[in-house]
Amino acid sequence: MSEARVTNLSNESNSGGPTISGITTFSGTNYFVPPVGNTEERPEKPSPGSLRFNTDSKHLEYYRGYDSQSGIWTEVESEEINSLEGSSTRILACGGYNSPAYLDTIDYFADGIQSNAEDFGNLTSSRGGGHMGCGSRTRGLVAGDPGGYYNLIDYITIQSLGNALDFGDRVEKVMQGTALSSEIRGVFAGGYQPGGARNYIEYVTIASTGNAVDFGDCIHPNYMAQGGASTTRGIIAGGDTPTTSNCIEYITITTTGNGKDFGDLGVQNVITQGGSNATRMIIPYCKDSGGSTDNTVEYITIATLGNAKDFGDLVTAKTSRGGAASRIHYYTLGAPGYDGIEQCTIATTGNFLDFANLSATRHSAAGVSNGHGGL
Repeated sequence: MSEARVTNLSNESNSGGPTISGITTFSGTNYFVPPVGNTEERPEKPSPGSLRFNTDSKHLEYYRGYDSQSGIWTEVESEEINSLEGSSTRILACGGYNSPAYLDTIDYFADGIQSNAEDFGNLTSSRGGGHMGCGSRTRGLVAGDPGGYYNLIDYITIQSLGNALDFGDRVEKVMQGTALSSEIRGVFAGGYQPGGARNYIEYVTIASTGNAVDFGDCIHPNYMAQGGASTTRGIIAGGDTPTTSNCIEYITITTTGNGKDFGDLGVQNVITQGGSNATRMIIPYCKDSGGSTDNTVEYITIATLGNAKDFGDLVTAKTSRGGAASRIHYYTLGAPGYDGIEQCTIATTGNFLDFANLSATRHSAAGVSNGHGGL
């Protein structure tokens, strides 16, 4: 058998490597280096199966193909690294309110590693993000309101530490909306303006910066609803509305259009932040329709239609929680007078467990994750 030893191969213009066909195996005791670059440097339309190392996420990723909206890159690796600095899935609590002030603090912790949250950086302004946090594997987006009607959106690079930067603006100036996302799109829905709840749905492309554009309308005007997503379907559940507050509706994230009926929640007036993996959405309650605090938790199976089912109970019955999910766990993030982080395992049912603590007492923090079900 013949053998060729070559230090470097390139095409005739030295702009890349040659196309090599017919090889079934590579052998060697060393390694090979794939193309390297950040998220913004991804090629626009490479061949499906193309492999590269993303310097933002610190993961290998491959190109799955092009859908009706944009290309789809998927991480090759998804294991959790057992250290806070190196964990591939991070949960962030952004902003919030601790009377008498709104906060610009961003905390973070590693999924599944029981340790108190640590300082990440700061938002561009103090605000109660409430339900308006979402993101991709590399970027988190945070909308929100410092006690008024604002349309600002910040972004952060999740695997680094540092302050948020300006992303753009929502179409409408609202407070207390909700958010969900796929790897490509961040979607903002509902909110409150003078005169009542709104039914707006808007979206942005997460990897870019710029203002949101119109997506469609919710079935019911709502605010303080909960958002969740699989890779294809977005969920908007509950919230305060003029006529009903136990509605669950869904959208197809890669398209545009109005929300469609999914089913119903078991109780009304949900004012907390939900989260999901690709299969299930966890829906914690805070208040029932009579205004009493409630520690009930329900869930839905995102791919089907139907009413929510009982999951278990929160450790404490409190209002205005932040929340975020990984592929395995869902976390609540603080509450009025409470710095606790509570956790459940999404694939099971049962009561939540005390997990750890935020850096400070606060409520209405925007939850962000780079490992949720929409990715």
